[in-house]
Amino acid sequence: MEIVSLIHQKIREARTPGTCEWILKHPDFKAWQNATKSSAFWLKVGGWKTFLTSKIIDHLQDDMTLVDDSNTGLAFLYCAELRGPDSYL
Repeated sequence: MEIVSLIHQKIREARTPGTCEWILKHPDFKAWQNATKSSAFWLKVGGWKTFLTSKIIDHLQDDMTLVDDSNTGLAFLYCAELRGPDSYL
């Protein structure tokens, strides 16, 4: 899992500060985040999904540090259109 964290860190560093904030205010995201059942959040955007996803991951990780709930977890992965071993990360 360490390599996924390194990939996430590189994406976070490449993200322009202040961008992607809109996704956290979007009604669909808020409804998903406040839902009581487990579900996936589907991004229906043309591009920049990686940066939007990294913003959401950071937001959820920050929220998790504020809540003392050992029953909550966060799993994520990044997919790439590569033709080597890294394409499965």
